[in-house]
Amino acid sequence: MKQSKILSVFLAVFMILSCFTSAFTVSAVSKSSEVKELIDAFDGDMTVAEPTQNDLDDYTAILQAFNALSQDEIDRFDVFSFDKLLLKVYDREIVLWKIENNSSSATNANKAAHERAKNVLKMPGYVNEAEALYIAANAITTQSAADDFIAKLKIASKNAVILAGGYYTGYKQFRYNISEKYGAELIDLAADKISAVTQKSDTASKPVSPKSVSKPNAGKFPGGESDPDYIVAYNAYLQYKEAYADYIVARYAYEGEKHYFSALKTLVDAAPDYTYLYELAIASVAAKRSFSANGDTSKIAEAVAVCNSLTDIQKVWLDSIDNYVLGEKTITAETDFGTEYGYTYYKISGLVDFCKSMEFYYTVKDFETVINAIAAPYTNADIAKAKEAYNNVPKSLQSAIAPEVTVKYKEILAAVGPDIPSEADPDLGAYTETDVSFADISEKNAKMLANATIEVVLSAVGVCDTEELINTKVLTNGTIVSLAGLLYPLLDKETNGMITATPASLAKKLTEEKFAGAVEALTAAGEDWTAVEIESGDFGFEDGDAEGFLDAASAMLRSASLIHIALKLENQKNTTNGTYTYGAYEELIEVFEVLDLKAVMSSDDYTNYVNSAAVKNDAKFRAILAPIVYLLVDSAESGVCD
Repeated sequence: MKQSKILSVFLAVFMILSCFTSAFTVSAVSKSSEVKELIDAFDGDMTVAEPTQNDLDDYTAILQAFNALSQDEIDRFDVFSFDKLLLKVYDREIVLWKIENNSSSATNANKAAHERAKNVLKMPGYVNEAEALYIAANAITTQSAADDFIAKLKIASKNAVILAGGYYTGYKQFRYNISEKYGAELIDLAADKISAVTQKSDTASKPVSPKSVSKPNAGKFPGGESDPDYIVAYNAYLQYKEAYADYIVARYAYEGEKHYFSALKTLVDAAPDYTYLYELAIASVAAKRSFSANGDTSKIAEAVAVCNSLTDIQKVWLDSIDNYVLGEKTITAETDFGTEYGYTYYKISGLVDFCKSMEFYYTVKDFETVINAIAAPYTNADIAKAKEAYNNVPKSLQSAIAPEVTVKYKEILAAVGPDIPSEADPDLGAYTETDVSFADISEKNAKMLANATIEVVLSAVGVCDTEELINTKVLTNGTIVSLAGLLYPLLDKETNGMITATPASLAKKLTEEKFAGAVEALTAAGEDWTAVEIESGDFGFEDGDAEGFLDAASAMLRSASLIHIALKLENQKNTTNGTYTYGAYEELIEVFEVLDLKAVMSSDDYTNYVNSAAVKNDAKFRAILAPIVYLLVDSAESGVCD
């Protein structure tokens, strides 16, 4: 009976202890999990000197909860959550160090952050192990150092290998987020270092870059593009371009597949969790090469199958393999002298993107069909159609487009022009009024601008009544000075002194011989526009000569250089992108239309006229002044000037 009672007591005690033990285990697991959840949910900003009170309270609570864990629990703590917490601690300690040391040095603050972090945060054992691994990998310069690192890698903890990818030697801290690509960064670093070592002992098979040959300039040969010496030089250039493309292919086969992949295989054998990096590297290179050679897509399916088997974090870590591992020869252009070759190269992530995008390979075929159906001469509508089809092709598949189709596509884009091409040659004074109309400027605003323009002219010359007045008071050398005297003080005021000109400073801009008389008069007047004494002929034309007046008036605006730079008057044609952008002159056309002006160019002709002029800035304004001048001339001839 007594023994039975004793046995019952022992049994009860055992049961109680079992409950305590079970409860303790459950509590510990729950506690560690709760801390992880707190960290993962925290997004407070610790980079500011004064975080919000809520952020600061949450941050402090997380530190206390984490530090309350046992060292064993901390050593086994989820490496991704710990890394996130550590980065927050760095952010906070960097700010505090700057405040305490009254310093703004980011470098010194970062260097101090890791040691300071140790004072506020318990460190898992894999932190020191990760640091040692990274330092060992970074120090690989010989085969023995490589062997030593491989030995360390084989016995390293998984957490240490992951965390090591976020290490930054300059600050001696784990500065990079391992949840991004950096969780596999250690493997890539070591593979790169080992590859460099093995290449040193394999110099005999290392490809050699061909000697560079520059593209010849036809303008430097007497016969231009037909010059025999130019043809020889251009053929030499084409041969170099092809040889260099072949070199790129050989270079990445040597550096990437032969050495980097070999090093990567050795590393993943030591750290099997990263085997997928090697498998996908091999599969994706084989897939791209097979497809480029003969359009075979079977190996693409194999590479995609490997990729689809990966976890989300493994897919993110593909970006760690950022070496270029495959080079391919491409066609840049078809010239009169032969094919010009180029090249492209790929990282593993780019090859994987290519393989995955093959789901949309039909867009390549659709694009090729559209381009092949377009016949010359190419129009803007053709360009729009071609660009739409091209934009449907994923970037990773654009290299799969047939080379001859790519060449034709570029030719189509280069044919871009205005929506309504002008057929007449630029000839100031011979243009009829434009028949193009635009709705982006109201008639009211157009009239307002036109009236303001005429007001400036009339302010300079007085009331206009007769043909004699036009010839003797408007289209005169003196008017040029009067306009300058009104314009430049106005520009000086409106731009707060950014555009300013005196008679003497304008004189320095007038370098042509025909302006010699004006230069002498302007220089003598110094800074006073009212002191300029000008006579007929000083600006290279006799009073009443409309063409001479236009030349001089345009040259008078040379000192307004900021206007020349800032005012985008001409249309912009980009033959590479196939775009044609209208400039500010397009809007001026409607102003001219409201006035029923003559000598008005289309905006395309205006652009061609300016671009072909010896002094482009003069041409910009000459074409704008011409309609106004010819309005005055016509008015004078008809006896009316309003």
